[in-house]
Amino acid sequence: MPQMHTSRKDFKSLIPVILLFVCGVVWFFSGVERHWPWTGKYPVGDPDSLLYLRWLDQSNIRGHIITDDTYTAFPDSFPMALPPFFLRLLVYSNRLFYSFFPAETCLPSTIAGLIAPSVGIALGGMLLFFVRRFGNSCSLLYWCAVGALPGATCYGTFMFMAVDHHCLETFFIWSWLILGAFHSQNPSTGKAILGGFAVFGFLTTWLGAPFFFLAIAVYLMILWVLRHPAANPLLEFSGAGIIIGSALTAAFLFYNPPRFHSLDFAHFGWFQPLLGIAIGIICQTLFALREKWSRRQRTALALFAISIIFILISTFLPAPFQQAKKFLMKQNPILDSIIEMQSLICTNPHFDFMASFVSIFQLFGFSILFFPVFFLAFSRNFSLPSAILIRDATIFIVALSILQIRFCRWLYPGQILVLGIVFNELCDFALRSYNANKIRSTLKAAIILCPLILIQLGMAHANISERIVITNDVIDSLNWVQRRTPVTSGFGDDKTPEYSILPFWDQGNKLTYYAQRPIVVSNMLLGLKRMADVLVATSEEEAFAACRESKIRYLFLTPMIWNKDQIKWLSDVRKQSGTASVLNLTGNAPETSIQEVHPENTFHYWMVEKLGLVPTSPDLSVSSHFLCRYISPTSKKAPQPYALIFETVEGAVISGTADPNSEVEAFLVCRIGAGEVPYIRFVNTDKNGIFRLRVAYPTSFLDGRVMTAATYRMRFTKEGRECIRDLSVPESDVLTGNVLQIQ
Repeated sequence: MPQMHTSRKDFKSLIPVILLFVCGVVWFFSGVERHWPWTGKYPVGDPDSLLYLRWLDQSNIRGHIITDDTYTAFPDSFPMALPPFFLRLLVYSNRLFYSFFPAETCLPSTIAGLIAPSVGIALGGMLLFFVRRFGNSCSLLYWCAVGALPGATCYGTFMFMAVDHHCLETFFIWSWLILGAFHSQNPSTGKAILGGFAVFGFLTTWLGAPFFFLAIAVYLMILWVLRHPAANPLLEFSGAGIIIGSALTAAFLFYNPPRFHSLDFAHFGWFQPLLGIAIGIICQTLFALREKWSRRQRTALALFAISIIFILISTFLPAPFQQAKKFLMKQNPILDSIIEMQSLICTNPHFDFMASFVSIFQLFGFSILFFPVFFLAFSRNFSLPSAILIRDATIFIVALSILQIRFCRWLYPGQILVLGIVFNELCDFALRSYNANKIRSTLKAAIILCPLILIQLGMAHANISERIVITNDVIDSLNWVQRRTPVTSGFGDDKTPEYSILPFWDQGNKLTYYAQRPIVVSNMLLGLKRMADVLVATSEEEAFAACRESKIRYLFLTPMIWNKDQIKWLSDVRKQSGTASVLNLTGNAPETSIQEVHPENTFHYWMVEKLGLVPTSPDLSVSSHFLCRYISPTSKKAPQPYALIFETVEGAVISGTADPNSEVEAFLVCRIGAGEVPYIRFVNTDKNGIFRLRVAYPTSFLDGRVMTAATYRMRFTKEGRECIRDLSVPESDVLTGNVLQIQ
């Protein structure tokens, strides 16, 4: 039994630990000043945080947790089929706070923003208590307290205003692991029940939670075959806890029926508790057989059980596992373009060892260099057999993080252990080398450790300073949308919005939260087909028809570097039938092959790079249905605008007569941003000399750094003579498509 129990007289020895932990807590709130409310909202840029903040606002305004979201995949209504725990926590914590402090004017988003750092403080304290209880030396506790200072891998998960469910995922995973260690040392029903609540929280927070416990079950099965001393107590704890948590989840679903009744990995429903109960039964069965079976028999039984599991899965539950596999392996270019889903070692077809190593080092900090030290020295620092689960869970999460960056958010407690053990081993090495001279040994320890500590803190500071926040040009564009576009229904009521805005998919949550306008496509991969119908259209008429079908009034376009794979995939998506506005974690692309489309021939390129005013192909000549209403500010340092906002208009029709089969020109001087661009439309008269010319720009227009001249200069030939006429086109005629006659 480790001798680390501290009496009250020894409280002074914990003061350094407490002070270091307090420093770590302060770092979680280091962005408060930078995130001070702008127009009543914190300038948060993380798409997932914005999504939850918007759901919180809508739930508060409506007086109930929203069940259908009409703002994230317009014109379709998205049924809230995600795990419910985190949104309920946001709403109920707000209600609880204001019930105790009814006169408080604190923003609801402030309360929501405090949840992540609070969870991080609780989790860090829990891990330090575990180290104090089961560690083999007091110095390990001190070094783990140093490791609790934020590092490169964890700064974002528990920072102030990190309003995303990743903090809860991490909390439930590690609280369950730590409870398992305590249960193994002193088994009790209470710990198993607490473990069950942790499982329940994890299952109702993340869709993929059953797969995590399935991996744990396979791992424990291996320990059971090897007769590891930690296998039986961990199987007992895991089996009981997973069954209790799954049963609680099933009870919740019984009283709150899921929106989707199919066993679908992409929606929260019966799949999660059913798979959990099956995993729990397997763990309990193995625990019941602990005293029987030889190693050979155990191996045969384990292989048989694994075979049965996969046979049952492939027979009765093939879809969820196929979806999970496609999601994990990113089997479409859109998923692969998401930064948090990219792999650190598979970013390009030709593996670059140095580039991958630099990426891994930037993510994990210097500790990754000493990861073998953590693995080899773990047992020397923890004599508790069941602590091996925590060690191997850390290794498993590191491997997942290398496969997909998003999983590094789970590593906070593991990072504390890695840094604590590495620091402790390096310090012991220095002290042993100069055991006869304490001054020299202390100096050598400082020379070895201080640079490493500074590197870790420096990387953390760099990450915090580069945290995703919205910049002035983003604020300017969102302000324009909020102030210059008509207010829609559906935000604070259950009505259907009147129109929507089409952004590129990862820009949408800024519009729904800050500007409170509905969008067509979101970062949940909803409405991808509607986005593809417009952005990779190869003609203006196709894009205009798609906008009218989906009630898209505005286009919020940002510069994008398209590659041919993404264009090809989105072009394939266009060929699918229906709207495909469903939660699409896998991004199932059709197997059909179509003619290759070059990025320069797409509607998106024509609008963003050419403003729709310079032809790029015969079908993308000069805009007749898309009016540029806004361009974000530019500078010498940032010559390319952050966003261009276009309005979908019918276009005013200029009609008249000229010589048969002659050309008619409409010329309007436009100033968009800092540049002057001519708007020129041509049309040929018919055999009777009649022409109809559609224009998208009004005269005397001034809005969003877009300005037009007072009149069109019309040029045409009539009775063999060149005629020039000036014509005013009101904005109302452009919006409604009125016909203007010219003599």
